[in-house]
Amino acid sequence: MVARPEKKSARDIRVPSVISPSKAAREAAAAEKTKKPISTVVTDATDDTGANESSSAQHTALVPVGTAPVDVAHDRFQREVRKHIGKSDLVLGTRGEAYIRTNEKGNPQLLRLASKKADHWLRKVAKSNGEWLTDKKLEEVNNQLKAYAEMELKPVDVYLRVAPYADGIELDLGDDEHTIVRITPGKVELVSEGSETLFYRTNVTLPFVKPAEKGDLGKLKKYLKNIRPEMQVLLIAWLSYTLAHPKVSATKFVNLALIGGQGAGKSFLCKLIARLIDPSQVGLQIMPKNTTDLVVAAQNAHVLLYDNTRKLSEAMSDALCVCATGGTLSKRKLYTCLLYTSP
Repeated sequence: MVARPEKKSARDIRVPSVISPSKAAREAAAAEKTKKPISTVVTDATDDTGANESSSAQHTALVPVGTAPVDVAHDRFQREVRKHIGKSDLVLGTRGEAYIRTNEKGNPQLLRLASKKADHWLRKVAKSNGEWLTDKKLEEVNNQLKAYAEMELKPVDVYLRVAPYADGIELDLGDDEHTIVRITPGKVELVSEGSETLFYRTNVTLPFVKPAEKGDLGKLKKYLKNIRPEMQVLLIAWLSYTLAHPKVSATKFVNLALIGGQGAGKSFLCKLIARLIDPSQVGLQIMPKNTTDLVVAAQNAHVLLYDNTRKLSEAMSDALCVCATGGTLSKRKLYTCLLYTSP
């Protein structure tokens, strides 16, 4: 739990231990469902300036539309589905969310059903068939595709930002070319095609900067001059650990608390962290008032950044620990609530 902080030195930064979520059971009946861990950064309120799963994990093969044995009615249903998605495929994620996998050049691209990008894509396909999708018709198409995915497809793993790969990881660069950064021992590659990892993006995902051929920590440390040297080491370790671990059941994240006086640069440091490991249009947020909002945020980010946190309720403290350690927060299955609205 992060309580109201004492006045600290402007250069004080702490990395708290992960607290066992012993009280999370009280929230299990009142919060949205999440099975993926999430890393969180929390700052105190004294600055109001505003300034792996197993390495051998296998990717489950996709089940293409139209491969399951069906009767005549199902066959007609499949033809209707195929009309809506063209040459693309449907994908069912392990949390029950459905995606369109567009079969274009390069690495796989997933569009979550009912998102703005998926709706725009469905309308383009319909237009190519001489049909215009009204909002009502579009809703019917989305419901039809989701029903097909739930009934006919085998759930597969999809990832946001970071995914396991053999003895390393893959990162979704977030660019229009769907470039993937593959990191294995002693090697970093930019992969423009051929990856089998399924990444999804939210409405607020922004691209990473492409990695340099040769790293230089000195370029990062020049932004950390207000932090003691030993704390710089801890921060860099936290950044490396968080970026190198996908949100899978085996991962246990560490919540980071930045504590300092007014003008110490906590908000600036949070923005720097976001740009380094999870660029997003959302930016810094205030602590949510309920666990449902926390779940929505956790499903749309690899790292949560909360600024000017004066205090944490016991319930929210427990919920953050559950998110970090991969527990479950459940209230109702309402997957359409897991979409951020673009600012």
